[in-house]
Amino acid sequence: MHYWRIPVPEMWTDILQKIKAAGFTGFTFYSNWGYHAFNSTSLDFETGAHDIGRFFELAPEIGLYIVFRPGPYINAEAKADGFPLWLCTGAYGALRDNGSAYTEAYTPYLNAFAEAAKPYLILNGGNGILYQIENEYADQWIGDPVDKVPDLNASAYMQNMENLARAAGINIPLDFNNPNATPSPGPTSLPLVPKATLTLAVSIATFLAGLAILASALALTDHTCRIKSSTTTATSYLSESRLSPTSCPNFRAAATILGAVENIGPDFPNIFYRHNIAERGTAFNLYMMYGGTNWGSFATPVVATSYDYSASISEDRILWDKYSETKLLALFT
Repeated sequence: MHYWRIPVPEMWTDILQKIKAAGFTGFTFYSNWGYHAFNSTSLDFETGAHDIGRFFELAPEIGLYIVFRPGPYINAEAKADGFPLWLCTGAYGALRDNGSAYTEAYTPYLNAFAEAAKPYLILNGGNGILYQIENEYADQWIGDPVDKVPDLNASAYMQNMENLARAAGINIPLDFNNPNATPSPGPTSLPLVPKATLTLAVSIATFLAGLAILASALALTDHTCRIKSSTTTATSYLSESRLSPTSCPNFRAAATILGAVENIGPDFPNIFYRHNIAERGTAFNLYMMYGGTNWGSFATPVVATSYDYSASISEDRILWDKYSETKLLALFT
């Protein structure tokens, strides 16, 4: 869930309790830089629903782990992909690279987020177990990834992300994710390779040929992995990241945003989630379990005010038959 899409802290408990009751062990969320930084000189992590400490405090009370995803880029169908609009004027140079102006812009935000998250890390007595740096970042190679020619600027950018988190006191494992480079529909000839995240994602995508159900993250790593060793093929994943968990960090829990409205109900988890289990997947983050609402101008222009996402918990927090089917499989696993 995204706290900024349900900016009423009194409702967070209800949603997280429903996630827990469905058999889930944790929750993850995108923070939104633009939500916390109205201008280039101020940050708000204290007032109303901007106070994310209130959000984090619910985790141990309800019994859920936390995966932090501060960005700075998030996508999430948010306006400017979660960047504050003042960042997008051109005055800060190229974004999502190692340029000094961009670095100076995001550093205060990431430091402030880390300061808010730090008391809730599991090594500090909280429930935070994983901290994602950047999001859907795939610039680690120049040209064909098979040639493995590193983009040194991209590597320096990601190294700075890691250094910044560590310097801010983030002492839990770091991870990053890579967007799915497979267009819709997915290939139909890739052989099944157990314990490969890419195979898992493509197998799901091709289960109903032509349906754009794609995992938007392929490579889950811990903090010991570097961006240069991230891969986009199943065989390379097995050889280079075989010690990583068999995981899908951002599995689409529905397809309505892509127009496949006939696949939003309980048959979706019955088919796709069950298939994940058959593929020996051991960790899944459903995007979304609760979607919420795009208040004001938060939405990117291609989506509606509603961010219901046909999630198991509907936009008005009502449970429907998809929730029941999801709970059945979650409790089974």
